[in-house]
Amino acid sequence: MKSSTETNVPELRFPEFEGEWEKVRFDKLFKITAGGDIKKQHVSETKTEKYSFPIYANAEKNKGLYGYSDKYKIENDAITVAGRGANFGIAHARNKKFYPIVRLLVLIPLKTQNVIFFEYCINKMNFFKESTGVPQLTSPQISSYKIIFPQLPEQQKIADFLSQVDRKIDLLQQKVAALAQYKKGVMQQLFSQEVRFKRGLSGVEGQDDGSDFPDWEVKKLGEVLCYNQPTKYIVKSTEYNDSYKTPVLTAGKTFILGFTNEIENTFTDLPVIIFDDFTLANHYVDFDFKVKSSAMKILSASSKDVNIKFIYESMQMIKFSKGEEHKRFWISVYSKLKIQYPCPDEQTKIANFLSSIDQKIAHTQEQLEQTQNFKKGLLQKMFV
Repeated sequence: MKSSTETNVPELRFPEFEGEWEKVRFDKLFKITAGGDIKKQHVSETKTEKYSFPIYANAEKNKGLYGYSDKYKIENDAITVAGRGANFGIAHARNKKFYPIVRLLVLIPLKTQNVIFFEYCINKMNFFKESTGVPQLTSPQISSYKIIFPQLPEQQKIADFLSQVDRKIDLLQQKVAALAQYKKGVMQQLFSQEVRFKRGLSGVEGQDDGSDFPDWEVKKLGEVLCYNQPTKYIVKSTEYNDSYKTPVLTAGKTFILGFTNEIENTFTDLPVIIFDDFTLANHYVDFDFKVKSSAMKILSASSKDVNIKFIYESMQMIKFSKGEEHKRFWISVYSKLKIQYPCPDEQTKIANFLSSIDQKIAHTQEQLEQTQNFKKGLLQKMFV
């Protein structure tokens, strides 16, 4: 690939192509129509010989399918663009006969074009840099926009290259999902004791003779975990910066809110579980950290015989509904919940086995994020 600073030429380009890209209005390139209503008698939730044409409700690749129909409205290769709602502006190329429903714009090329190239190109556009209310895109509006594009051979080359990157992303996403599902299945077997480890199968010191471990006991979470109030470890400033070293944590989905340069009163007595006292969200943590608020407990092992990773995984198996009540749950409820509790050596084997799966998931997730960032960089440089 080569770079160029010419007008209407992308920064990154395959070396066999040269010259400027064209800049043309959408309505000079595409016939632009809108989706419409479809009667219930023409709709099926499942695909059959009669109901074989997909019905698309929005433009997302994997979530746009509404159902199947015995009739179609669009026959040509086309691009769907969401004209309104949460998926506003998202485009996806369609190469089969289909029926679009309301709030979905359809772009049909007026001459031979690579619709996959234009899918990437449109998804890079920002139709409304500033908008108020619910974003909306109509046929007349998109008709007036201009799009910059190369000749068909270069379109095809770019589309093929980016499609290969997308295929890698899809495979990595499937692998992450498969590993997560595998771990879920393994946990069901381990914590129901359908599958048990034996002594010596993973080199645990002690009675490495292949014999059975003792029967599991029943313990309350409050017996195996102690809690610390987080007040001492709350960050003073929320002006985070990725160049700082100390992560600031929340027990919620976000987990790492950012990084701080504050080092005083960093929590270092690891590993622990952080537990949101109001939502019951929790995370296993094995690195130094600070916290944002007091709405959590920091849970640690009550003795050296407690494997905190095992307890964390046990907590993931608990089905407890907090309802609508807003209160601190650890002391009043959660610490009194009971779990099945094996001996220390079996805890260690279970924890180590699950950690090995976690490492595979994390490695694959890292590969996925790297590939997604690689694609993001390409989209910035391969289009004008």
